Amino acid sequence: MAITNLLHVSYWFAITTPPLTKIALIAILSFFILILALGVFLRVFSKTKRSNPLLAKSLKRISRPLFFCAIMGLILVWFRNLGAAILSARFWLALILIISTVWFALVFYALRKRYDAEYARLEQEKKYKEYLPKRSGK
Repeated sequence: MAITNLLHVSYWFAITTPPLTKIALIAILSFFILILALGVFLRVFSKTKRSNPLLAKSLKRISRPLFFCAIMGLILVWFRNLGAAILSARFWLALILIISTVWFALVFYALRKRYDAEYARLEQEKKYKEYLPKRSGK
């Protein structure tokens, strides 16, 4: 494959595509499985961060686009290997990666915008509760 093929519309919208070579298949599967494993790790790690609910919520929000990209990518690679006519087109993978990237950017933008204010509020609330009298369990 020449790099100039990426510039042609016919390359991206070819209805039937040749099956992936073994090296390309292993590389693409490894990429999507790594993204899936990262999503699972972030989701499990968010469950352990109960002392900081903002961090736990942020990690969950970050893991969603990872799950989407990984699952859709694995499904499309399977269709590509199967030789399905329309579902094996190259533009589907590019579309999934673009959607995931935009989703990721929006999540990071929202988190960055809210995190400082929310963290300051949580710290202030924690300090306020520190000076409240403890309830006695009679």
